[in-house]
Order: sequence, then structure tokens, then C-alpha cells
Amino acid sequence: MVISEPILEEIAEVLTRPRIKGKYGISEADIKELLIMYRRTRRACFAFGRYYCLSCNQMTND
Repeated sequence: MVISEPILEEIAEVLTRPRIKGKYGISEADIKELLIMYRRTRRACFAFGRYYCLSCNQMTND
């Protein structure tokens, strides 16, 4: 999965909204677990003109 940190922050913000938490019965622990899963399974993202390989934590301008 290709995902950036700002997108993960947006996902967390949306999931913590009272209306969403109440409608789907989402707990803080559920949200944290989901974000952990996303961070473990993402591979890379492209942001600000740089390629950032999240699996090896190296930045390049290639």
C-alpha cells in the first residue's frame, strides 16, 4: 500500500470524530491498531518531489 503520513493523520482525525466513533463503535484502541497496521504494510510514498522508501527509511531524489 502506498500512503503518506499526512493521510494517516487525516484518517485518524476522521475516525476520532464523535459521530463516526458512535456510528461504527470504534474505540481509541481500534484506531491505534488500524494506524499501526497501515504503517507496517505501506511501502513507499511520493511527496514534495522526493521518493521516500518507508520500508528502508532512505530518501532519494531519483
